[in-house]
Amino acid sequence: MALILLSQIRIVVNGCDGLEFLSARDVMEAMESLVQILYSDGFGFTLSETGLLQRTIMKAFNLPLKT
Repeated sequence: MALILLSQIRIVVNGCDGLEFLSARDVMEAMESLVQILYSDGFGFTLSETGLLQRTIMKAFNLPLKT
């Protein structure tokens, strides 16, 4: 199962401009530090702290980022 996941990460990363220099391990390490903070005291909004590399990875994998 893990080999299938790693293979899929490599396929997506190699097909995206700006990410072809990353390995699957680099992608997982970059996404490890993603921070999302949910305020639930009546406001109901989410703040995210992402860098350029994280936003590029999320766009390549079509992951939504609530801001």
